[in-house]
Amino acid sequence: MDGSYSRLSRALGELEGSLCVLDYHGDNSGHCINVWKMKEYGVKESWTKYLCITSFTCPSIGYNFQR
Repeated sequence: MDGSYSRLSRALGELEGSLCVLDYHGDNSGHCINVWKMKEYGVKESWTKYLCITSFTCPSIGYNFQR
């Protein structure tokens, strides 16, 4: 093994009365959290990126966005 890793976690929730998905990607080069919000429930085209957090340091512990 070359010591590289990759992690993906997703969680479904509610934000300001709308359906949302929190999407976390992490690998050796960095971490990224995206929050997607469905503006109109049931309309696939209404998904919009609400928030994006990149370039942050994350301690080496097992993060899991599921309860």
